[in-house]
Amino acid sequence: MRSAAEAFAVAPYYEMALAADHPQREAILAVLQDLDALFARDKS
Repeated sequence: MRSAAEAFAVAPYYEMALAADHPQREAILAVLQDLDALFARDKS
């Protein structure tokens, strides 16, 4: 689980990635998935 600061820092990017019509959706989503994987490795 992310800390509140980590969640707050990426929240706007998650909102953009959720918007199907956002022009940078695919690029943002790819980076967010990489960050999720990184945080998951950190927690284990």
